[in-house]
Amino acid sequence: MVHDNSNIGVNLLIIGDNNLNIGNDNLYIGDVLLIIGNTNFNIGGIKHKKVCFYSNPAVSASISFTFGLFINLLTLKNEGMIDPRYPIGKYESKDFSAEQKEEWLKTIKELPEKLKEAVAGLSEAQLQTPYREGGWMVRQLVHHIADSHVNAYIRFKLGLTEENPTIKPYEEKEWALLVDNDTVPITVSLSLLEALHTRWFATLAPITDEQWNRTVVHPEHGRLMSLWFLLGMYAWHSKHHVAHITSLREKNNW
Repeated sequence: MVHDNSNIGVNLLIIGDNNLNIGNDNLYIGDVLLIIGNTNFNIGGIKHKKVCFYSNPAVSASISFTFGLFINLLTLKNEGMIDPRYPIGKYESKDFSAEQKEEWLKTIKELPEKLKEAVAGLSEAQLQTPYREGGWMVRQLVHHIADSHVNAYIRFKLGLTEENPTIKPYEEKEWALLVDNDTVPITVSLSLLEALHTRWFATLAPITDEQWNRTVVHPEHGRLMSLWFLLGMYAWHSKHHVAHITSLREKNNW
């Protein structure tokens, strides 16, 4: 049996030996994907509620299933597979350039508004939803961004005014478990971020090319970090967590 369909519904059941050819990069397969038999997939792009596969060109995967075993993935060749923990990838530092500086500064400036848009209209139940299995809830993500960027603001101030200051790490996972994450509305952290990023951007925008080379010491990593490196890291961090929320909304059609 040969299936060639780019509009498969929520539940997909295939029994027997099959070839499934899918070319739509925006295909969604829902919670239930049960295949009994041997099926060869040629897939342009799949978004699944549990696992996301993206590939261009097509994925080639051999998948074997037995009755009573929900999914046993034996081999998968898909260089475009996305780790839900890192929807935009991990941070990679870049060489200094005026263009890159403007891009990162723009991200810092726009984060409060982007985050507001990402959580707009979410119900309390949706705010209590983890962005992935075992991950933080949306509510925790919003409060975490505020916690993180308060620390970042201080780190830049120290780096601009002291010679190689040692910055203070914090236990972000423990902070996320403190009671205020449950009792304080996310609007408080959203307002905090709006004020904080206004001050932060005003601090960052006038920094000279030479000042971006100033450094701080991170005791956990045991190495110097330039303000340029930190700018890129926090620009990435801003997009990273917004993408957690927008990916969750897309997955659940919220």
